Parts: sequence; structure tokens; C-alpha cells
Amino acid sequence: MEEPANFADDPAIADDVDLWRRILPRWVVRDENTGELRLSSAAFDDSPDGSPMSVIIEKIAMAQQITPAKVLSGYDGYSLCAFTAGAARALELRIATRPEVRGEPAHGFVVGKKTGSVKKQLRKASRWVIFNPPSS
Repeated sequence: MEEPANFADDPAIADDVDLWRRILPRWVVRDENTGELRLSSAAFDDSPDGSPMSVIIEKIAMAQQITPAKVLSGYDGYSLCAFTAGAARALELRIATRPEVRGEPAHGFVVGKKTGSVKKQLRKASRWVIFNPPSS
């Protein structure tokens, strides 16, 4: 895997392009104040293997007829959220396309330091594309 410092921001991904993020069931938590289910900030961590946070770049996915449902195919119980490339860039993060990773033609990375504050802002900027409430 490349060093994160080597991932340049891809100017072909406009600020208004949605980035889809697969959400593990454990990343959906009950809000202490409202009691509603919401995303956990942990959903915006980098991968445990040290690679940057993975996303699917909606513009590329749609051009290849990859729907949100197809992105979740084989990921039972997962949900899908979206935030814009511009929301990530406003937090000094970079968007890098990496279609060779995991064999997904629309795969990309959100690269940069994800402090607690940055992850919280990404959570606030996100919306559900497909929501599968966890069973428990």
C-alpha cells in the first residue's frame, strides 16, 4: 500500500460529488440526547491496516451503472452514507481515486488526518443513502 502522503487530491472529483461510505452495523449508535439512531464518528476512521478511509465515488459509480444497492451487495446489514468531496476538502482532506483497490472501479480514498473534530464534522455532513438499522 502506498504511503498516505503520496495520495494527491484528484481535481477531476468536483466538490459537489458525493462520496459513499459503507457503514458497519456497529457504527450506527443511539444518540444520547435524542434517542435516535445516528452515525458514530468511528465510521470515519482510516482502515485498521493503515490505508486511508475507503469510499465509492458516486460520479464514477453511476457512470458504470453501479447503484447504491450494488455497492452494498455482499455486505449484509451494512448501510450506506454520503458526504460531498467539498465537505471533506473543507476539513483539509484529499480525495484520491484508486480503482485498482479491491477491484472496485469507483473506489477512492479520503486521505489526511482525521482528528475527533474532523470525524465529527464528517458525521454531521453525512446523510443516509441506504439505512439498515442494526438489529439488537
